[in-house]
Amino acid sequence: MVQVKYEGKAYEAEVVDSMWSISKGLSFTFRKRNMFFIMPYEAKWSFWMFGMFFPLKIIFMDKNKDVIDEFDAKPMGLDPRTWCTYKPARPAKYVLEILI
Repeated sequence: MVQVKYEGKAYEAEVVDSMWSISKGLSFTFRKRNMFFIMPYEAKWSFWMFGMFFPLKIIFMDKNKDVIDEFDAKPMGLDPRTWCTYKPARPAKYVLEILI
């Protein structure tokens, strides 16, 4: 676990740094927790909410942990209009997912 600050508040988050863990994330789990993804390099990483059962805030950060973009992400449903990805405007090194 690691403590990550966002908008003046500290969040306890599980560290995710292997490609398998990054790919899986919280998909198909009911265990609600915050996650801090350490990506292998800076890029415009794309996240989606496939297999999710609860909403999250996705915060993309650069290598200095400055916020690049943030999204209120909703679980995907059967309606194709709910199928979307969340991608930052600039390359990100870190991604924080927090429960909302």
